[in-house]
Order: sequence, then structure tokens, then C-alpha cells
Amino acid sequence: MFQAAARRESGHLLVGFILVSVFSAIASSQTVHVVPGPQASIQAALDATAPGDLVQIQAGRYFENLVMPPHDLVVRGAGVGQTIVDGSLGGSCLEIGSALTSATVIEDLSFRNGTGALDPAGGLPGRLGGGLRIHDALGLPTPPLVRPVFRRCEFADNVADSGAGASIEGVVGPVTFEDCLFSDNQASTSPPASSFLSGAGAIHAAADPVHGVAFERCHFARNAGWVGGLGGLAVRVEDCAFVDNLGVRAAAVLARIPDQESFRRNEIRGNVATGGAAVVLGVDQASAVVWLRDCLLVDNVATTHVLELDDGTWFLVNLTVAGNVLTPVGATTVAELGALETLGIYLYGSILRPNLVPAIHSVANPIHGTTPPYLDACNVGGWGNLPGTIDQDPLFVAPAAGDYHLAVGSPCLDTGPSFVPGGLGALDLDRGLRPRGEAADMGCYEAYRVAYSPAAPGRVGIAAGGPFDVLTINGSAGGAERKVIATVGSPAAIEIRQPPHVAGPCRFVIFGIFGEAEVDHLVTVPYGIGEMAFAPLPMLPAQLQWSVAFVLTDNFSPTSPQLMASTATPWLSAQGPAIGWPLTISLQGVLEEAPGLLVPTNVIVYELR
Repeated sequence: MFQAAARRESGHLLVGFILVSVFSAIASSQTVHVVPGPQASIQAALDATAPGDLVQIQAGRYFENLVMPPHDLVVRGAGVGQTIVDGSLGGSCLEIGSALTSATVIEDLSFRNGTGALDPAGGLPGRLGGGLRIHDALGLPTPPLVRPVFRRCEFADNVADSGAGASIEGVVGPVTFEDCLFSDNQASTSPPASSFLSGAGAIHAAADPVHGVAFERCHFARNAGWVGGLGGLAVRVEDCAFVDNLGVRAAAVLARIPDQESFRRNEIRGNVATGGAAVVLGVDQASAVVWLRDCLLVDNVATTHVLELDDGTWFLVNLTVAGNVLTPVGATTVAELGALETLGIYLYGSILRPNLVPAIHSVANPIHGTTPPYLDACNVGGWGNLPGTIDQDPLFVAPAAGDYHLAVGSPCLDTGPSFVPGGLGALDLDRGLRPRGEAADMGCYEAYRVAYSPAAPGRVGIAAGGPFDVLTINGSAGGAERKVIATVGSPAAIEIRQPPHVAGPCRFVIFGIFGEAEVDHLVTVPYGIGEMAFAPLPMLPAQLQWSVAFVLTDNFSPTSPQLMASTATPWLSAQGPAIGWPLTISLQGVLEEAPGLLVPTNVIVYELR
């Protein structure tokens, strides 16, 4: 087994060597322009570049209004809040209007204090794009595609009539934003006189449906406007959070999205709409079929709906809609889940309670008539004994503190749908695997079963005020869920701390299994050790040892097969090589608390994703 592992490792090393060599050869032809340097300003450095160059901007605040040159290049700062492009209230911080490909990457920069720019062609009213404006050279016979990628950028404290943080206009795309922050941007609360614009505080993203604009792992906070957060056309929004935004027509999102998987694993929390819904979604084609998956819509305030849907057929899968407050004005229909002119709404495995309004209100459809939503395996208040639903307290962990994970004993555990058109979806809002137990859970979070195991906290110090968490990874014991999540390629520091009630060092062994320990893995270990969250290696059949379970380190028998050498407590692992592929393991140790007294440590699930 070790020979096979060595062959695999040598293969990874060979591939890595080849990739490094290739990228080094490519990089050797690239000119690096450092700012400050030969060019004192960022714009001067941009103007001096050739295709494929790198502009490296050191930490500092640069009072400039930048225009990208008409060729691909990489622009890199020292990090958000360290390298700041300050628009000085004199226009957009950055303008892009030339044909670019996804080889143009802009990363690790902050764009602040921009005011947007007037459309030079006069076709669009108002100032557009406070922090960033991307357009397609309007007026050209064949507009160019503009497809830059933004990574780890901040757009903050900008103002404009529309798209205060950023504005994307015309036949552009796909433009991609990854791990970006849009915060404290202010747009008009009444949009300019054009149906093309949305008065969006964070970003106005309008691209043709073929190309679109993508947001991955972005955060939108405290933006304000006619639309508080994101307004646009042909957008894909995935793993994003919209928190504490303020809007008139929509608090968090007002968008027309493509069909299929365009809106999933998004958090909509604490937003306020003073004249509409928290989220308004529509499609360009009335016949489109759209899936919304694993989204959290909680603690929002709206005057019409929490979620409003327009046109198309909608499959809402594993949503959690709870703690929302509606403040109706005039004769406005109060509805938590509203729909206008839809062909149908189908809810699977969703929780829509408790809210301060009835769970679902189906409005009359002027085209297709009144069609109540179809429900399968949902927890919905106010609908009595409708087939496929329950009406019970979901038992969230701590909703008053904003934690809408499912607690032990929740009726939503293992009661999700057995079948969903288009599939259940492989990941929950935490990007954990779904399902984890015998069946999927209701709601956007799949519960971590290891947290329910009575053996998960271990027994170290249980007679002295414990149990104490002595096993950590990267300084964390995994919290209530006993889980530490890290990015693929990041290192791990594993530690056994000295128990607080024991004066001298303790001997210990750390066992591991591949995968996630769950409550049904509980096993009683002999020799007075008691319950552990999974069977340690010596208890498994020989053919399963090391292929399923392993010994991470063993201070009892330091010469026995183990992956890491150790000393007695306190012990911190040596810095091992970073793992370059997704992996989930569970760890739990046995510690000699006193001579002859062996007790299990706490459990940690370590997931690289």
C-alpha cells in the first residue's frame, strides 16, 4: 500500500514539475511593471504594457481614474485594503471598453470613492459605474466582447446613479467576479429613465443572455439604491452572500437570470426593501425552467414578498426561508413567496417557517390562472395537512443568533425529498456533501452527523469540568459541528494541547478514517476507553486497516507504523506538504489522562474543498 502511495505521490510531483516548468517558460516572456517604479502612476504603467504583461501595484492609496489598455494583461495589487485605487469623486475608478479575453485578470485591489461616468454617446442617462464601468464601445458596428476576470477585489464607498459599485453594459461577457466584496456603495433610489438601468447599489450587470456575468463567492453588504445589491440581466450567482442591503424595489437582488443552475447556495440575510421584495427573479423566456437550490433567506424586511418570481417554471430545492418580516403598504398583497405569471412553482425539501406571515401565498396568474405551488417534503406553516408537507417547529440551532442549521431532534432531519427533477444537488449551503444521513435533510443546510454523536466531544477532563477540546487543526476544534474546512492546497497544523487539569505531559495516539464520521459510526472501545465516534484502526479487520483507517501519530508506540512522529503533549505536527485535491478525513485520539486511565479526545472532521 505504501509503494502504491509512493507511486501516486511521485506522479503528482512529476506533473507538478512539468506544470511549473511550463508556466515558468510562459512567465519568462512577460514584462513586470512595478508601481511605483519607472512609472510613478498606475495609468502610466498600464499605458506602457504590451499584451500579456503584469502590472504589480505595491501597497498604498493611488488617486487615479484608470482606463484599461486594449489588450490582455494582469493587474495585481498587494491585497484588499492595502492597494487602493481612489477615484477622488472624479469619475469611475476603472473603466474598461476594449475587447479583452479572460486572460485579463484584475486581482487583490480596492476601488473606492468613485462617482461613475456619463455615457459619452449620450444613449444612457446618469452616471454609471462608480467603482468600475465595463462597456462594449457602444456605437461600433460590431461591439467587441469584454471578458475580464476580477479576483479578490473590493468595490466600496462608491456612488453613481446606477451600478455604484460596478456597472456592466451591453454585449459583454462572460465577465467573472470571484471572491469579491461590494460594500457601502450608494446608487439612486429612483433609477434613471431607462429600462436598461436598475439603480443598483452594489452592481448593475446587464449582458446579453448568451454571455452573461458570473459571481462566485462574492459578498454584498450595506449597499443602497433602487436595488440594494445586484440588479441585472443574464447573471449567474453562486455561493454569494447579500447582507444588510437597503433597496426600494428590491433589497438584495433584482435580476433576470438564465435558466438551469444560475442561482444556488446564496445567503440573503437582513436586507430591507422599502417598496418591494427582498429578492425578485425573472427569466428572459417564459418557457424557461429554473432551479434555485440551497439558498438561505432569513431576517429580511420587505413590503410585498420575500421572494418574487416572474415567468418560467421554478424548482425551489432545499431553501430555508425563516424569520422574515413583511410590512405591507396600502392594499399590497402580503405574501412570503409570491409569483407573477409563472407556469408553475415546485418546492422540494424546503423550510418556510417561522415567519411573521403565512408561509405561501399564490397570486392569480393573468395568463395561466391560479396554480398553487407543488410541495414535496417541505416544512410549511399555515397549510395544515397538505400532502408532502409537515407543519412543525424546524428546531434551528440558534435562530436569534442567526444560526439556521438544524439542531438535534429537528423534524427536518432525514425527511427531505427522495426525488427531485433535475437532481437533488450535491452540495448544501456550507458546500458540504448532500445527503449525509439516511436521506437528505430539509432546508439549505445538511446537518453534520458527527455533532450529534455523544462521543464527538471526547472524555478528556470530563471529571474536572470538561470535556476539553485538546485536538485542534489550524488552531480550531471545529466548533459545534466538529468540522474544520480549508481550501485545497492549504497546509494543516494538527495539535494535541496539554489538558488544562493535568500537570505533566500525556501520551496519546491519533486515529483517522477517510470520510466523515457520523452518528451511526459510534463504537464502544474496550479497556475502559468507552465510546468513540468511529472504530480505531486496531479494531478493524486487517484488510481494512490503512485503506479505510490509519494512525496519524502514536506516542504510545513511537516505532509503530504512523504518518507523523510525535512527542508527548503538548504536540504540534510538523508542517506537512499541502494536499492538492479535495479530501475529507475524521480524527479522534486516545489520551492517557492519568496512569492507566485512557480517554478519547474530541473529534474533528477536516475537509479540503
